[in-house]
Formats: sequence, structure tokens, C-alpha cells
Amino acid sequence: MAAQLAIIIADIWQWTSLTFLIFLSGFSALPRQLIDAARVMGATPWQNFWRVQLPLLKPAIVIAVIIRSMEALKMFDPVVLLTFGGPGTSTQTVAYFLWEQVWVFNKFSFGAAASVLLLIMFSVLIYVGIYLLIRQRSPVEGRV
Repeated sequence: MAAQLAIIIADIWQWTSLTFLIFLSGFSALPRQLIDAARVMGATPWQNFWRVQLPLLKPAIVIAVIIRSMEALKMFDPVVLLTFGGPGTSTQTVAYFLWEQVWVFNKFSFGAAASVLLLIMFSVLIYVGIYLLIRQRSPVEGRV
């Protein structure tokens, strides 16, 4: 459990700043008029966040989730540097598993096939994220 915790802390330390910047840019791009209008209509700060700001932040949230998911799936360096996949296989990630199959066990064809499957998984994840962004944007553009 301590080895997993060390990798989790290292990953949070590495990627929190990027996620923070994505959300900061999303918050700075919010139209001030909508937030002020909600406040004038009597919305509490909590309602203003949940009903005005958070729905407008969906594109930033989708982008942050896509980037973090891709980086989590291909996490290799912290595992090798901190624990080398151990103890046992408790900290083994997908990327480390692929590396081990190819370079330790010499299963080049298995590693290549698994890498192609990982590429397909990334592609589906990105496609779903882009679909969500387009689906959210199309009703807004249709009303203009």
C-alpha cells in the first residue's frame, strides 16, 4: 500500500498544476454577464456555481479528463523510478506491463498487439470527449 501511495503522490504532484491551469483558463473565459445576471436574480454563490459556472466549464472539464486519463494510462516513469513495478505487481501500470512483456520476457508480438489495443483505447477516449464537446456546442450554435 505504501508503494502505491508513493506513486499516487508523485502523480498528483506532477499533474495538478496542468489541471489547475486548464480550470483556471476555463474560469477566466466564463462570461461575466451571466454570472452577474444570476447574482442579480437572487442566486446564491452555491447555485451560481452549480447552475451557471459548472455547465459552462464542461469543455474544460472534458479536456482535463481526456488529458489526465491518457497520462494515467501511459504512466511509466514514476513506476520505474520509485518501485520498478513492485512489490510483486502491486504498482504495475499498463505502460510498465507492456514494457515488461517486450523487454523482459521478449514477447514482441504480444507487446505490439497490446500497444495497438492501447492506441485504440486512447482513440475511443478522445473521440468520446470530442463528441461530448461537439454535442454540447451544436444546440447553442443552432439557436443563433
